[in-house]
Amino acid sequence: MGEGATADFLPEVEVRALSLFFADLVKWLHTSIPIYTLVGWALPWEQSWWLMLFLVPTMKIHWMTNDNICFLSTLEAKLRGNPHAGTHEQQGLLHRISVALLGSRSPSEETVVMVAEAGMYLAWVLSAVRLFVI
Repeated sequence: MGEGATADFLPEVEVRALSLFFADLVKWLHTSIPIYTLVGWALPWEQSWWLMLFLVPTMKIHWMTNDNICFLSTLEAKLRGNPHAGTHEQQGLLHRISVALLGSRSPSEETVVMVAEAGMYLAWVLSAVRLFVI
């Protein structure tokens, strides 16, 4: 089957709707990760604390090696057709959530990221304490 057959089978409207559906899936998966990194230490399972010890540094290394741009943010932006996907002009997930919750009272993206990282590192330390001290 050539490209023409695929275009006939999936009209542009359908492809766009499917792309937005996958963008929403990526957004909800992506949203669950920072939520987990903030509360994973409080869960009653040891496996959760081990996952925290692995996940938090992995996320930080990813950001450091990807110019502080999360690939899930880029993937979602590309699926939505954002021309700024993969650049510093794309808005990060945490800041979008902050704007949705706080509106015009939302702090700057830098402040949101700084607070989120501090919370993430604190949760990482609490997971380590639960594993190795308590």
